[in-house]
Amino acid sequence: MLVRHNIQVGETLEDISMLKYGSVDGVSKILEDNPNLSWDSELIGGEVLLIEKDYFTNKEMAAYLDEVGAAPASAVTESVEVEPAGDFNNDFNNDFS
Repeated sequence: MLVRHNIQVGETLEDISMLKYGSVDGVSKILEDNPNLSWDSELIGGEVLLIEKDYFTNKEMAAYLDEVGAAPASAVTESVEVEPAGDFNNDFNNDFS
């Protein structure tokens, strides 16, 4: 049974395959079910894909990603600066010896 998936900004075919099927091996299934797409299609947030509801390449991984609310967006290109916390800084010392 095919169900609708609303594409999120920054999602790639690989991201959707991981979330819905449990591995990137499901990309070919997504392409099969959405003949308007190709391997190099740029996905647009808000558009809809058809996803096979009961198809999995790794059911345990798909369940885990759903449980933790994972939302990969591999096509997001902006970066965020993060400062080291605690003793994790740029100085060299023997704190962990």
